[in-house]
Amino acid sequence: MTSIFPQWIQDLNTGVSFIGFGITIYVLIEVRSIKNSFLRKARLPEVIRDLSKAGSALSSTLSGGVSQRNESHCQIKIAASLIKSTIRILPKEEKEEIVRVYSKLATAASDINYPRLSNEDALWDLYSDIQSAISSMKQLVKNLKWE
Repeated sequence: MTSIFPQWIQDLNTGVSFIGFGITIYVLIEVRSIKNSFLRKARLPEVIRDLSKAGSALSSTLSGGVSQRNESHCQIKIAASLIKSTIRILPKEEKEEIVRVYSKLATAASDINYPRLSNEDALWDLYSDIQSAISSMKQLVKNLKWE
């Protein structure tokens, strides 16, 4: 059976279908980007606030010395879980530094007998990593105001 449409119209239809498919994929990617941007705008200030509380609590336990090692470990775990929850919504540019901080905190949080947790200087190093992550996220929030 022959078609009532000439071959060139069928070829044009196929080409337009491919272009439409490409546009659909592009729109899906853009929608995901916009969704993540709004998610960052909504969630990052809360995470920064909670991470700041964990950092402050860690700082106060560090001044207590080795006697508060369990509390320090608890705050490190809290900070690691907060950072982990934000990694998936961060843009690629900021993600690398935050992942590095997370891996360092997760290693320390995984074992209370982790040798570095008995060293006060190492705990201060973890505290400074938490503060670094907070600073990075604050800058990202400032940048989001321009999006």
